[in-house]
Amino acid sequence: MTSPEYLLHQISTGDESAFRALFEHYRSKIYLFILHIVEQHDEAEELTQDVFLKIWSSRQVLGDIGNADGYLFIMAKNASLDAIRQRSNEQAMRIGLEARNPGPENTTELNLDLDETTKLLEQAVRSLPPQQEKVYRLAKEEGLTRQQIATELNISENTVKNHLGTAIQSIKIWLRSHGDVAMLYILWHWL
Repeated sequence: MTSPEYLLHQISTGDESAFRALFEHYRSKIYLFILHIVEQHDEAEELTQDVFLKIWSSRQVLGDIGNADGYLFIMAKNASLDAIRQRSNEQAMRIGLEARNPGPENTTELNLDLDETTKLLEQAVRSLPPQQEKVYRLAKEEGLTRQQIATELNISENTVKNHLGTAIQSIKIWLRSHGDVAMLYILWHWL
């Protein structure tokens, strides 16, 4: 097999056959690595696909990667930890909603509250200026580091830090003026 670093370089130029070769070589290794972390087959399969989709969608930065194994497994680890964190946040939100709604558990009502809260957060994020929204989504939804965001957006890490801090403050202010106080407490832990 051609070296993984060479394949990454070729992928950075848009070479689909290099992407297929990388996928075939690493798919089962990445899947088993993720499965070891998340311990759920369906989730591991989905996260494996997400890792490779992210590789293709951010291919323009792959040409300078010197350690393909390290890069791919760090992406897999970050995707796995993000999934676990999201699962934990959703569980914390459900617990908060249950505490807010005394009496027998009403799953339908809890799901509606969760959907409403998720929509509220999405509206807050969409209200951000475009660059802040990009930085926030790359950090919080894609799980990219400041350095990765800086590279992808061609801005400094300090600018990323400033945009992210300002975005989080703006979201909190927006939520404070538009949301239920109990829900805001739960959302604070997401931000």
